[in-house]
Amino acid sequence: CSSDLYRLWPTATSTSITKAEISDFIVMQPGNYTWGDMRAEVGTYHKEGAEQSMIGATEVDVVFNQPFDEGVTPVVIAQSQSSSTPSPPATVQIRDVTNTGFKVKLQAQNDNTQTVRNMYLRYIAITPGEAPISETKKISAGLSDEPVGGTTNREVYFTIGTDTLLLVE
Repeated sequence: CSSDLYRLWPTATSTSITKAEISDFIVMQPGNYTWGDMRAEVGTYHKEGAEQSMIGATEVDVVFNQPFDEGVTPVVIAQSQSSSTPSPPATVQIRDVTNTGFKVKLQAQNDNTQTVRNMYLRYIAITPGEAPISETKKISAGLSDEPVGGTTNREVYFTIGTDTLLLVE
């Protein structure tokens, strides 16, 4: 699979893609959206005065373009995007989410010994809840009631209709 926007890369330890992968994704233009009582912001990380900036292993603050209502802690789902070349495996680590923004950094996967490269950040922040987005589809977002994996972290969910995210085949 290859396009101007998305490209599947082999991992840092392999030279080719050895099996098919399924990747759920949603495509939305940056901006603010409202569905019923739910509000969403789709955005990128950028330093003041820049259109977009990269994140790396050092934590940075992402500030929402428009704060959520006082007392609302949005659900945040984020993804890193490599600038051009294959990058060592990394995951986006989000913490301290508030109605005005969140903290984020890239974290190398456990078996990775290479330095994490800077990447672009794309995110969606959405009010927890459920609302219709059309006559036949609804959107829902939230956090699990219980921590997962013996940590204090809770699982994030984001669905449209009855499928997790949008599956495009």
